[in-house]
Amino acid sequence: MAIFSDAQTKTEIKKIQVLVIEDCYEIIESIILAFRVCWPNAVISSIHSGLQAVEMVRTNPLDCLVLDLSLPDVDGFDVLQRIREFSSIPILILTAHTDERDIVRCLENGADEYMIKPSKQLELVTRIHRIVTRRDQFSATIMLPRLTFNPSTREMCYNGDKHILTSVQADILYYLMRENGHSITSTMLAKKLWGEADNDAVNSVDLYIRCIQAKFNNGKGQQNLIQGEGIEGYRLAASEARIT
Repeated sequence: MAIFSDAQTKTEIKKIQVLVIEDCYEIIESIILAFRVCWPNAVISSIHSGLQAVEMVRTNPLDCLVLDLSLPDVDGFDVLQRIREFSSIPILILTAHTDERDIVRCLENGADEYMIKPSKQLELVTRIHRIVTRRDQFSATIMLPRLTFNPSTREMCYNGDKHILTSVQADILYYLMRENGHSITSTMLAKKLWGEADNDAVNSVDLYIRCIQAKFNNGKGQQNLIQGEGIEGYRLAASEARIT
């Protein structure tokens, strides 16, 4: 799985600090090895305590977290919520939890990505690369009649209500808005997001979109802007997007 282009040298690849919050030594070692091969400029540290991890995020200049949900001292959901109280650092959940309710709970509480153990380590590095570099890719604010979205800050304003999206949610909304009311399939979105479109990736897109829809459908009787089109995929009900 290609992560960086052939034209990029090791010195051109962004140096980042990644904290792995995990109590399994074998998983930590496999993550370190994957970064050593694919992203040698990345500095990987690890910790098994969720409570200590929260303090590390508060006091250290980190770029991304890999968070397990089953930690020895505290629930990983609690760690996620505590960190989101003061930080927007990209967080990838790496978990053995396969229940969709757990996944939705993570996404609704601010996780940028999730992966199920056992994971493909090169795919993990690819997804981390995506969420830590996305702010450099998009800059222009997109405006619809009822929706304004700033990709660089991930802030959307829908009928006066403001929300901050996670990195992947922001990417999905960006691509939907750029389609200007035309449909885009889950497969196409998966390829844009992760460069592949296997069943897991396509199912992930559908789950992320349901979480975005939940933000739109806030109990005020508003029409859901993201509409399912069956095999055609998804589209925004609003049209005439313009870039400012």
